[in-house]
Amino acid sequence: MTLIGNIDFLSVGIAIASTTILGFSVLLNNTKSKTNQAFFCFTILTAVWGFFNLLSYRITNLDLAFVFIKIEIFLGIWHSFAIFHLIYSFANDGKTKLPFWYKRLLLPIVLFVSILNLTPFVFSGIKSISPEGQISTLKVGPGIVFFGLTTLGLVFSSFFILLKKTLMSKKEEKDKFILLLVGSAITFSFLLSLVFILPAFFNNSLFVPYGAIFTLPFVLFASYAILKYKLFNIRVAGTALLVFGLSIVGFIEVTQATDWVFIVYRSSVLFFILVFGILLIRGVLNEVRQKEEIERLAKEIQRALEVEKKAKVELEKLDKIKDQFMATLQHDLRTPLTSIMGYTDLLLNGTYGKQNEKTIEVLKNFQVLAKGMTKKANDFLDATQFQLGKNAVDLKPNVELAPILSEIATELKFIARHKNISLDFKKPKTKILISADREKLKAALFNIIDNSVKYTPKGGVTITVATKGAGRPVKVLIEVKDTGIGIVAEKIGRLFEDMFQRGEQAQKEHETGKGIGLYLAGQIIKFHNGKVWAESAGEGKGSTFYVELPI
Repeated sequence: MTLIGNIDFLSVGIAIASTTILGFSVLLNNTKSKTNQAFFCFTILTAVWGFFNLLSYRITNLDLAFVFIKIEIFLGIWHSFAIFHLIYSFANDGKTKLPFWYKRLLLPIVLFVSILNLTPFVFSGIKSISPEGQISTLKVGPGIVFFGLTTLGLVFSSFFILLKKTLMSKKEEKDKFILLLVGSAITFSFLLSLVFILPAFFNNSLFVPYGAIFTLPFVLFASYAILKYKLFNIRVAGTALLVFGLSIVGFIEVTQATDWVFIVYRSSVLFFILVFGILLIRGVLNEVRQKEEIERLAKEIQRALEVEKKAKVELEKLDKIKDQFMATLQHDLRTPLTSIMGYTDLLLNGTYGKQNEKTIEVLKNFQVLAKGMTKKANDFLDATQFQLGKNAVDLKPNVELAPILSEIATELKFIARHKNISLDFKKPKTKILISADREKLKAALFNIIDNSVKYTPKGGVTITVATKGAGRPVKVLIEVKDTGIGIVAEKIGRLFEDMFQRGEQAQKEHETGKGIGLYLAGQIIKFHNGKVWAESAGEGKGSTFYVELPI
């Protein structure tokens, strides 16, 4: 067997290999796409149809050749239907739901005609044989009309659908339909004129074995139209060309074989080349897909970082605005209260004349209310700073602890006497110096001691101070013990952690409390590098508050 003598076998074999490789490339590109699936089915049918089409005119066993011709026209109907289905799917963007007429009318007709082609009703026998001993013409039955009408109907319907879709499509989609239209026009022209009309009406079957080659333009244009708008790059195209080149070499080897043993052997090698080539294309496609996914994720991360950067800048701006707002709020809240307290002092001291007893009593009430409002404003603003993660504490060294506690006890003694409870501060014998923000620490300890006085209806409150550490003390422990309402176990762990958290009993005792004082005390002591906690045996059994600070 020579290469020139087998040019038809080689050319059809190359066309079949190209069609198969393109079919797998398109399918592996997106296995879930209905259009890609339709294209794959079409290419496999094209390859099988082309193979039987060639063998039916090359084989010298007349009975076997006649069987191959029947298989060829059986596949020819399904091949035409595959073209129609591909174009219909492509034109409708791969819609999964097929219309009623498609399933109830078209499919049964195609199935009936394809089975009819296997009967003598289409080809009843061999009419003439060529000098080479091959089938030249066949005895044609009346069923050939059904074959022709069905094939032509499917082909022209496909072309009409594609032409209509091309004319109606938008500008950005028109290019891909034009590609498929050009490929269809070339292939349909060759198939109708050389494979159908010439042998059917002029008894010339010279070009019939080349059917797979005539289908190749449509395959090439269709695959490009599908892949042009999907995932595909030069590496995949290069891999497909490599497999295609190896396939050509394999087909040349088959055509050079001199006996059937070598033909079978080299055909097996060619088969494995195609199989491993398809697997190689799939591997490259997966690698490209993963690379593009990584690039997509990298772009998303970059966009997220840019958004985060912008958000950070905006947050910094908002933080500055918030600080300005807090400073303004502090000024606007404290200034009128300070003015009220100042004018009250002037009136009480007789700056504006002597006041009668009733006026003095009212002025003292103003003074108490103003002090209370000032404290609440300071507590709220400081608590807000801590909630926002700000350090509102300015530590200074060598702050003496005992005077702070003494001042608090003096300020609260009036309230304790008014409630008929005791308030005792056991002053330490030695001077205890710590690093502290004196005013903030005083506010924290005041809130704790005030809390004990406030929620002790009878008995009293005792404040003691002790140092910890052998030899040179390193810590000081302040203990505030009361005989008040106590604390339930489920509340005691979060007592200094949450704002606006108060027990039911505490709400009954003082409805106006806000639950800010202990939270603020906890935050201030934490920023003094200290610890604060509470212990209680339960409701009605009193509480003990502990504050531990470094010396």
